Order: sequence, then C-alpha cells, then structure tokens
Amino acid sequence: MAGILELVAGHQRRQFESGATILEQGAPASDLLVLLDGEVEVLRDDVRVAKTAEPGAVFGEMAVL
Repeated sequence: MAGILELVAGHQRRQFESGATILEQGAPASDLLVLLDGEVEVLRDDVRVAKTAEPGAVFGEMAVL
C-alpha cells in the first residue's frame, strides 16, 4: 500500500463529493484511480459488488489494460 501511495504522490489529485459517480459501467475510461481518503462503492447493474475505504486501493484499472 505505501508503495502505491508513493507512486502517485506527484500526480493529479481529484476530489469527489459523497455519492458522486466517478466511473460509469460501460462508459469509456482512461484513468487509473487510487483512493487516498474516504471510501468507494462499486456497483454493477445497481448492485453493490465491492466497497473499500483502504488508502491505496486501486480502481479503474481496466481502463489502462
């Protein structure tokens, strides 16, 4: 986890309001995102499939593969 946080230290930070949609299922995406603070809930067809509040958690990784 610390290694991931060190890698993103110099990159752009974005802040989202509670309840905001960050990525939409099926929409084109190009960003790999790393959670620094707060929590992220992942929904698939409006059903929660994951939730994390761990700093260093990575999501959106499919966009860069």
